[in-house]
Amino acid sequence: MTAEQKRKDDLRIQREYLLRKFGKTIQATRYGRGHINSTWLIRKEKESDEIVVRFYPPFFKEKLATEVWVLRELNEYGVKVPRLLDVDIDGFSTPVLFMSKLSGTPLINRGKVLKVVATRELVGELRKLLDVVATIPTSVYGYLHDPVVASDIADYARKSSSRYLNTIKGAGLLPRKQIHILAELFELLQNRLASREVRLTYPDLSSGNILVSEDRFPASLIGSF
Repeated sequence: MTAEQKRKDDLRIQREYLLRKFGKTIQATRYGRGHINSTWLIRKEKESDEIVVRFYPPFFKEKLATEVWVLRELNEYGVKVPRLLDVDIDGFSTPVLFMSKLSGTPLINRGKVLKVVATRELVGELRKLLDVVATIPTSVYGYLHDPVVASDIADYARKSSSRYLNTIKGAGLLPRKQIHILAELFELLQNRLASREVRLTYPDLSSGNILVSEDRFPASLIGSF
C-alpha cells in the first residue's frame, strides 16, 4: 500500500468513526462569522439555572485537536456535517450565544487588520454578552473547560481576555482606542462574573459529552490538558 493510499484509508476510517460517534450529537451553532477556537461562549440551560461560559484559546490542546482535524477533513469531502467553525463540540442542542469574532492568529497570518465594521461588531457582541451575564443569578454554577489554570470564573476571564488582548496588541490588529474599549469591556465582564462559583469540566470525546466535576479540579490536572 502506498503512502497516499494509506492516507486515504486512514481518512476514510476517521470519517466513518466520526459519523458513528457524533452523527446525532454534534449540533451546528451560528452567531455571526466567528471562529470556534477564539470565541467566548455562554449558554443558559433550559431546564435549570446552570450556565456555561467558555473561551476557546487560539490553539486546541491535543484532546480536541484530533476531532477538529477530522471535522475539517470531512468538510473537504462535502459530507453534510456542521462546518468546523460552527460546531458546538459538546454536542448539546440548547441555545447558545457566540460572542466576539476576533480570530487573532489567522488574521496575523493573512496580514489583515480588522476593519471598522468588524470592530463595531466585536464591541457590540461583547456588550450583548455582558447583558446576558448580568441576568445570571449569583447562586448558579459556571462550567468551564479550558487549559487556562484559574482559581475562579473571574480569574479565568481575566487570564483568557489578557491573552486575547495581548494577541491583538502584538499584531497591531486594532487601533489603541478600540483596544482600550475592549479592555474596559473585558474588565466589566470579569467583575460581573466575580460572584459566580465555578465547577471545572473537561471534554469526554468518547461520548461526545461533558463530564462535570463535583469539586474543582486541582490546578495540576487542569494544566495537563
